Amino acid sequence: KSADIMIALDISNSMLAEDVYPSRLELAKSKILEFLDISEVERIGVMAFAKDAYLVSPLSFDHRAVKFLTKQLQPSSMTERGTNFRQLLDVSANMMKDNENKYLFIFTDGGDQEEFSQEISLAKEHNIKVFILALGTLKGAPIKSENGFIQYQGSIVITKLNDTIAELATQTDGAYIQNVTSNEDIYAMLGEIKNRT
Repeated sequence: KSADIMIALDISNSMLAEDVYPSRLELAKSKILEFLDISEVERIGVMAFAKDAYLVSPLSFDHRAVKFLTKQLQPSSMTERGTNFRQLLDVSANMMKDNENKYLFIFTDGGDQEEFSQEISLAKEHNIKVFILALGTLKGAPIKSENGFIQYQGSIVITKLNDTIAELATQTDGAYIQNVTSNEDIYAMLGEIKNRT
């Protein structure tokens, strides 16, 4: 039995940090493309989100078309601050409202929220299993901008991986994996999703 998987790519400006190569965003995009290559029977859609969430490609068996639309996502159009996981879950629930089981695969650095109890309740209410591939490092990195690095009150902002978001995955019967340089993380995540179906 195939699964319907909605992929969500975090496009908030912290994803431009380069503590993973070449940047969190570009690494996430390459891993999404790899995931589309190895997922044979799944219908997959892609969303992008920061403060708001929007559809990049609807659920489709045509992975080539989904890949094409994912590649078109350019960093130049991504200057949104903040990461709204509630909004993402709302939109995802709506996109997959006809599905008994809803699988949401998020590529994110976790934003800067301190706890996710509301998001966990919302995911459970809509029967969404959340899978998270976390990008970034606990040491963190500055965020490049056109004039150097993003600053706040005269100091360069260092954005770090927020691994508190692991709760959102583990408490919704999903899985949380931190990125590695190879594609083993993607293969492991596909295995985790298949185990749930």
